[in-house]
Amino acid sequence: MPITRDMIIQDVLDNFLDNKFFLINAFANVGLRCVGCGSATHESIEQGAKVHGFNDEKIDNLVDDLNRILEGKGAKVEGELNISLDSNAANQMRLAMENQGMVASKLRLSLNPAENGRAAYGMRLVDNPQEGDYELVSEGVGIYVCRMSAAMLNNIKITYDSGPDGSGFRFEKQQIS
Repeated sequence: MPITRDMIIQDVLDNFLDNKFFLINAFANVGLRCVGCGSATHESIEQGAKVHGFNDEKIDNLVDDLNRILEGKGAKVEGELNISLDSNAANQMRLAMENQGMVASKLRLSLNPAENGRAAYGMRLVDNPQEGDYELVSEGVGIYVCRMSAAMLNNIKITYDSGPDGSGFRFEKQQIS
């Protein structure tokens, strides 16, 4: 059963539990914070979107993205996928690859549901992409991006900080003008 613009928002989330995390994020990526909003229980996708100033084309694009998620394709990435590593993050990745004997591997990025209902960034070294993964290179490091997560990870810059507050990778959303 495909998602249509006349479906109640909460019904969409409740009826497609296996994809709920990605559906919620598809709504959020276009500025609709439907989860927890009382209107989600009685407004259709179209009604909710029109209240927030969406035109018919933007509503159709959202519905298309929701259906792409159900098909396992992930929401459409607008423009070119833009994910980058700063030089510190790239150097740390190369060091990790060397230490693990995986110098020919690539970094695979994903966004996964966490126990608290929020998102957790996934980073792991892999030898091969999964079907449908996007492939790119930043600072000389090969990157695979999970197709289901790509739209949510678009315009992310990965940095690496080491300091008194601890060391680690940080994912920073870049503002695109």
